[in-house]
Amino acid sequence: MTGEPSFKRFIRAYGALLFARTPAADDLTISSKLALLLPAIGLALWLIVDRWLAGPDAGFWPDAVLTWSWYALILLASTWAASRLARPRVSYERVFVLTAAFVPVFLLLALARDFWVPYDWAILASLAIVIYAVIYIARVLHALTGREQLRAMGGVAAILVAAVVATHYFEFSGSFWYPGDDADDASDNWSERASYEALMYAQPGRIDAAVRALQRPADLPAAAFFVGFAGQGDQRVFAGEIALARKVIAAKFGSAQRSVLLVNDERDMDRLPLASLTALRYALKGVAAHMKLDSDVLFLSLSSHGSPEGELAVSDGGMPLNDLSAADLATALRESRIKWKVVIVSACYAGKFVEPLRDDSSIVIAAAAADRTSFGCSDDRDLTYFGEAFYRDALPAAPDLQTAFDIASEALAAREQAENITASNPTAHFGTSLVEHLRTAFPGE
Repeated sequence: MTGEPSFKRFIRAYGALLFARTPAADDLTISSKLALLLPAIGLALWLIVDRWLAGPDAGFWPDAVLTWSWYALILLASTWAASRLARPRVSYERVFVLTAAFVPVFLLLALARDFWVPYDWAILASLAIVIYAVIYIARVLHALTGREQLRAMGGVAAILVAAVVATHYFEFSGSFWYPGDDADDASDNWSERASYEALMYAQPGRIDAAVRALQRPADLPAAAFFVGFAGQGDQRVFAGEIALARKVIAAKFGSAQRSVLLVNDERDMDRLPLASLTALRYALKGVAAHMKLDSDVLFLSLSSHGSPEGELAVSDGGMPLNDLSAADLATALRESRIKWKVVIVSACYAGKFVEPLRDDSSIVIAAAAADRTSFGCSDDRDLTYFGEAFYRDALPAAPDLQTAFDIASEALAAREQAENITASNPTAHFGTSLVEHLRTAFPGE
C-alpha cells in the first residue's frame, strides 16, 4: 500500500470524525510525524492571526508560553484518560496522535470565539467547543475499539470541563501579542512598579529623619511620645483623624516635639513615612531608643478600616502592603520593649485588639466592640464618628483618658440611636499601673 492512498484514506476518515461519524479503524492509520504536522500548522495559524489582530504596533508577550504549557498538559491528561479508561484499552500513542490531529480545529474554533463571541458568553462558547472535542474523541475511541466508551468519555469530559473553568477563572490567555496601547500600559506598569520600589526603599530614611527630630529633654522625669498610623490611603478621613489625634494628645500630654506619623495618603505619598507593619516596627524601635523606658509613655493612635478577623486595612495606591493584625501589633510593641503604652484603635471591630494588647501597663481604647462596626469612615468626612466623639469633643477637656472614653461612648451611643444604626459599643482596657503612672507622671493633665 503506497503512502499517498493511505494518507487520502486518513483524510477521509479524519473528515468523518469531524462530522461526528465513526470511520473504519484501518483508515485512521498515519505516521506520528505526519499527524503531528497538523497541530504545528494550527499553532502557526494561531500565531499569524494573533499577530494580525494585535495590530501594527503589537508587543510580544513571552509569558504566553506558560499558558500553552497549560494547554499541553490538558491535552496529555485527556489523552491519558481516554486511553486508560477505554475497554479494551487503546494504545496511548495512537490516541494521542488522533487527538493531536484535532488541535488545528480546536484553535480555529478558539479564534472564532475570541473574534466573534462577546466576553460574557466566552465561557459558554468554550464549553461548546469542549463538547465538540469530547464527541470527536468519542468517535475516535469507537472506531478503535468497535464500541461506545461512555466511561472513558466521562473522564475526558470531566478533565476538559474543569480545564475550561480553571482557564477562565485565572484568565489564562494564549495570545503571544498584545496591542500597542497595551504595550504602553505594560511600560507604564513597569515604571509604576519601579517608582513603588524606590518609594519603599526610601522609607527607612524617612523614618530615621522623623526619629532624629524627636526632642526629649534629659531633665524631664516623664515624657509622652506619639506615633500615628493611618492605614488606608485612598480615603483622606484616616489621615485627617491621625493628624487631629497628634494635635490633641500633644496639647494634652506635651508630645508635640516627640511625634512620628506613618500615613498612607494617595494625595501625597512623599511628605510623610508610609504606614505598614514593617514601618511601624521600625519606627517603634527608633522611638524606644529615645525614651526613658521606665517612665516615658507611648501614645499610639491607629485609624483605618477594620475586619471581623481583627486586621486593619493597609494600602496606598497600587503598592502591595500587608494588613495589620492584632497579633502583629502586639509583637511589634513587645519587640520595641516600650513599657508604658496607650493604644487607641479607630476602626470597625477594633475590640479585637484589646485582648492581645491587654496588660497592667497598657491602656487600649477601641472604637467598636470586637463584633461591631464603627461609623463615619466615608471619604466625604474629615473624621470618623469615634474621632469626633473622642479626639475632638471629649479628650481636650476631660481630666483623664477614662473620663474621655466614657464621655465619647455616651455621645456615640446617643448619636447611633438617633440615626437608628447598630451601636458600635466602644470598648477599652485600663491597666491599673498605667492609670496610676499617668496620674503621677502627668499631674496637670
